[in-house]
Amino acid sequence: SKEMELNKSLTEYHVLDLNTTPSLSFLPDGVCDHVVCCVSVDYLIQPYKVFTEINRILKPGGTFIISFSNRCFFTKAIFAWLMTNDPYHLYIVSTYFHLTSGWSKVTVRDLSNYTSHQLTDPLYLVEGTKEANPL
Repeated sequence: SKEMELNKSLTEYHVLDLNTTPSLSFLPDGVCDHVVCCVSVDYLIQPYKVFTEINRILKPGGTFIISFSNRCFFTKAIFAWLMTNDPYHLYIVSTYFHLTSGWSKVTVRDLSNYTSHQLTDPLYLVEGTKEANPL
């Protein structure tokens, strides 16, 4: 939270433990255009509740973008993450979207850095788009 305090570009921020309380109740429905989860999806112990909350606060057509690599704190990551590799990590995160309602599209991207056909710095994105309101 110290980094957030020092960021003069922010007008507001919230520090939350979504494993303890997977709620964003301080935000009304449909207020966010985008939500980003950077290198922490592997620590969620209640991902379906979190994904449902994110969907609730997104505007129709809004996106939830999740980034991760193959690095983590082994003492904090969920067991399924620790027992699988990168393709399965993509599958795990995609499944979170598919098993929570309200997502119209899920896109997987590999933004890893490859040099001489060697993976040097893995980076993956999984992006879900909230369903648009029916006409």
